[in-house]
Amino acid sequence: MQIDVTELLEETGHSLHLEEEIDYKGHELQDGRAVLGSVVSVDVTLTHLSEGLLELTGTYAADLIVSCSRCLQDLSLELEEELLGLFIPENYEQDIEPREGRYRVEYTGSSVEFWRLIRQDFLVNIPMRPLCQDDCQGLCPECGANLNQNDCGHDLQPEVTDPRLEGLKDIDIESNQ
Repeated sequence: MQIDVTELLEETGHSLHLEEEIDYKGHELQDGRAVLGSVVSVDVTLTHLSEGLLELTGTYAADLIVSCSRCLQDLSLELEEELLGLFIPENYEQDIEPREGRYRVEYTGSSVEFWRLIRQDFLVNIPMRPLCQDDCQGLCPECGANLNQNDCGHDLQPEVTDPRLEGLKDIDIESNQ
């Protein structure tokens, strides 16, 4: 979504408030690792700080569809997050102090691309290993069946024991000896 900031750049301190629903439904993130499952609802304010620097503050809400890292079933993650960003003109040469939680996006001309900023926040909020449930059983390594849905009957406990550990079988853990 392109936001025209021509009027905003005329004077330091000017602000622009946006409350919109942006239709990115079906848009893939991180090579298909996640897909937007809903429109993105945004409530943000864009403020001209000085010399073309534009600060964005506000919130967004969206649903991301990701695959469970164990059983590969799709699951929906509801995101409601605060968003803090800084749009920097392409030719800006001064150092900018980093601020925790604030994303930085370069822009050219008189419009900023809002999607680049919100996409960064989506990527940060995708879990490394999403789970459909905490005790997800995953897939059977023999036949690929989803073990959350049914028991395929395969023995999932290999009986191969490292010969160096054979002596541990004789230890009686229950006794105090």
